[in-house]
Amino acid sequence: KTYTMIGTDSSTQGLGIAPCAISWLFKLINERKEKTGTRFSVRVSAVEIYGKDESLQDLLSDVPTGSLQDGQSPGVYLREDPICGTQ
Repeated sequence: KTYTMIGTDSSTQGLGIAPCAISWLFKLINERKEKTGTRFSVRVSAVEIYGKDESLQDLLSDVPTGSLQDGQSPGVYLREDPICGTQ
């Protein structure tokens, strides 16, 4: 799973889904910016859900955030959507 999401550092050929998506996003932003002068703001989050208790870890934070149940994760949370499921 990690290889698929992140890839390897050895070459651009080995990039995973996340770096490719970010690269694609910024390429499109730059193209649109050049054509229209539009300003953009990008906000990114990356979490890992693991274990039977579905603990959360913010992958972009220096300090592990804990799980939803213990309230240590103010910026990272799970919610149930009736159409899309867990988000």
